Amino acid sequence: MKKILAIILTMLLVLFLFSCSSKNVEYDSNNGNYTGGGVGDRPLLTIESLSEYKKFIKEVTLPEDFVYYEDVKSLGKFKDFTCLSESRSNDYSQYVYSLYDDGIGELNLYIERDPPIETEVTKTIITDVNSKDIRYLDSNIHGIYRKDGLTYVFLRGELFSIKWKSGEWYYTISSINDLNADTSKSEISKLFNLNTSFDFISTIAKPEVIE
Repeated sequence: MKKILAIILTMLLVLFLFSCSSKNVEYDSNNGNYTGGGVGDRPLLTIESLSEYKKFIKEVTLPEDFVYYEDVKSLGKFKDFTCLSESRSNDYSQYVYSLYDDGIGELNLYIERDPPIETEVTKTIITDVNSKDIRYLDSNIHGIYRKDGLTYVFLRGELFSIKWKSGEWYYTISSINDLNADTSKSEISKLFNLNTSFDFISTIAKPEVIE
């Protein structure tokens, strides 16, 4: 149990560092320069408005298969975009969109080339879930549930993240602000229902189903 808690705290610390430091670097569309600091010696590029983001994607050379906000907007309104890789070297292999849904509030969508690191939590398989609303389990356990190419990660019985792979990219939805929100009248409710989650996420990037 202590080992699992240590892993959880480490994961939360990394997310905290990214969220704090991502405000320190900005892209100046007027001169194409980056300003500010980052994590250690690595600067993080952050764009905090949709208008600046639209300028950015027009002015910068991005990978042919780069995932644009337009591709993921079904998850929520644009809040900010942060490149977690070496954007100054034109490396866009890891980035995150912070989005806002009127029902559940803020959530993050991480997109990266490399597969996420395996932890003790992801080695524990959960088999009993509420298929109509997967946000909570009946017990405070850690582990994962897999279905249709999607991996649902649980910490203390609550949904922590949703992961999947599509093409050359690995996707992770995490940092959901309000798991208790009433989503019955929101499109985001499809994300938590196992009967609709695959089709809903496929509007972003179709998960690869591994037999």
